[in-house]
Amino acid sequence: MKYSILLFFSCSLYLNAQIQLPNAGFELWEAPGKTQEPSGWNSFTSASGSGLAYSLGRTKQIFESDDVRPGSPGKKSLLIVSRSLLGFTVNGTITSGQLNLGSIKPQSPDNYIITRSNNNAFHQTFNGLPDSIVFWTKFSSKDSSNKAFMKLIIHDNSNVVDTVKPEKSIHSPIIAQSIAYIIPTHGQWQRLSIPLEYYNIQKKPAFILILFTTNEIPGRGSGADSLFLDDISFIYRH
Repeated sequence: MKYSILLFFSCSLYLNAQIQLPNAGFELWEAPGKTQEPSGWNSFTSASGSGLAYSLGRTKQIFESDDVRPGSPGKKSLLIVSRSLLGFTVNGTITSGQLNLGSIKPQSPDNYIITRSNNNAFHQTFNGLPDSIVFWTKFSSKDSSNKAFMKLIIHDNSNVVDTVKPEKSIHSPIIAQSIAYIIPTHGQWQRLSIPLEYYNIQKKPAFILILFTTNEIPGRGSGADSLFLDDISFIYRH
């Protein structure tokens, strides 16, 4: 009986573990400079790649901001901006993985975001199974039809790119996924809560690949779009 009680208690602790992202409020930043990024996050300045896209693309498009969401316990937030380059719009992006810049054409498959499972700088370990992701955001665009974008993938112990399609198959590395389209908020902070859809609950979660970008489609939008982020968290119901 004692063993049964202990086992139940241990399982309850596991099921109710409130696993969260480190530096989810963007309070911690690396040393100031052209390559400054929030701790635990990556952007164009730390991208991999080759050729013209790599040499021109590694430009700072994320910034530390003191514009925080209402009621935030912190003093900082993240500002992501887009820019124009060679007639294209370069959507500002932040990720827990690493960006790869392989082409100056924004929608080329040579441009992607990846979890590098063997590189601590470009992956985020995560073994939680949350029901939803919550974050605060403020999005501005010259075109009211533009939408910023969030994508989250919980996956197994492997390298996974953001373009991989989830499947309800034991061969798929994706355990859960969540997607959000963010419309302009007219200068106001907005709290969004987005559910996760599960595909392979029989697999053990190892990493989370999460990204936020100033437009849902690479190369769309304008060179003056901006996206604020603050206080990302996960909700667990079990």
